[in-house]
Amino acid sequence: MQVRLRVDLTGLRDGAPWPPRGHLLDLPDDEAAALCAAGIADPVASERPPERAVPPTDDVQTRQGARP
Repeated sequence: MQVRLRVDLTGLRDGAPWPPRGHLLDLPDDEAAALCAAGIADPVASERPPERAVPPTDDVQTRQGARP
């Protein structure tokens, strides 16, 4: 889950300092939910649009004929 930090955190996460306030993070769902519940982060909607199933166009047959 992607979240945006609302505050500056001290300490380390996975051996590295936490990023600054306003930074986007990809976190495991349970950890992200805990930070959001504590008011430390806000969930971010996915920036990628959802994928849609689209049939391939290379095997579509078109009608041949004269146009008026």
